[in-house]
Amino acid sequence: MVLVSVVITTFNRPERIPKAIMTAVKQTFKDMEIIVVDGANSVENQSIVNSFINNKKIKNTKKKIRYVPVEPEAVNYISFKGIQHSRNVGCKAAKGKYIAMLDDDDWWEPTKLEEQMEIFKYGLCGVSRDKIGLVLCYTKIETDDGDIIDKSKLNPNYKDLLQAYNLSSTSSYLIRADILKEVGYWNEELRGMHEYDVALKLSKLGYHINVVPHILMIRNRISNITVESGHYYFFK
Repeated sequence: MVLVSVVITTFNRPERIPKAIMTAVKQTFKDMEIIVVDGANSVENQSIVNSFINNKKIKNTKKKIRYVPVEPEAVNYISFKGIQHSRNVGCKAAKGKYIAMLDDDDWWEPTKLEEQMEIFKYGLCGVSRDKIGLVLCYTKIETDDGDIIDKSKLNPNYKDLLQAYNLSSTSSYLIRADILKEVGYWNEELRGMHEYDVALKLSKLGYHINVVPHILMIRNRISNITVESGHYYFFK
C-alpha cells in the first residue's frame, strides 16, 4: 500500500493535465500514487495521461500514475455528473492511507505533501497524531499572466478554522482516507461549500484540522477574475 494517493480531477481541459501531473511528480514526498480522474472519458485526456505513465523518467521516480474514467464503458462522455462525483470516483479508487486532492488548474509547491505529512506523523499544537484528520495549507490565487490576486491565511486555531466562511481550496486538502470514507466522501448533492461540509463532519467525529502556516498551493484563475470578500466576481 502506498502512503498517499493524489487524486487529480479533470474534465475538458487537456491542456491543464500535464502541469497538474508534474506538480505531483515533483513532490519531495515519495511514497505516493497519482490518480487522474477524467470526468469526460476523453480519448485525448487518456492519451495525455498514458504519455506520462509510459515516461521512463517518471517510472524511475517510482510514483505510479493511473488513469481512471468516471464511466469506464463510455467514450467522450458528455453527461458530466459534477466534480464531486469525479472526486468520489478517485477517492474510492485510491489505495493510500491519506488522500490529497488536486484540481487540474491548481498546483503545489514541491514540499507541500512532505510538510503536511510531518504533521500527520508527529502531531501539532498538543494534538496527538491519531486525532488529526485533515491538514490544510495557505494558498494564493494567480492569473494565467502570473498576477497574484489573492492570498489566504488560515488561523491555525482549531475552533477559528471551523468558524471560517471557507476553510480553503480542496487542492490544499490532505485527509486520512479512512475518515473521508467515514464521513461519506464528498457530498454530491451540495452546490457549494463541499470542503466545509467534510471538515464539519470529521470535526463532529472528534478529529482535528491543522494547517501548515505558509503558502504551498497555488490556484490558477483566468485574468478577468478578481476576488473580493472570499467570492469570485467576473468583470462585466
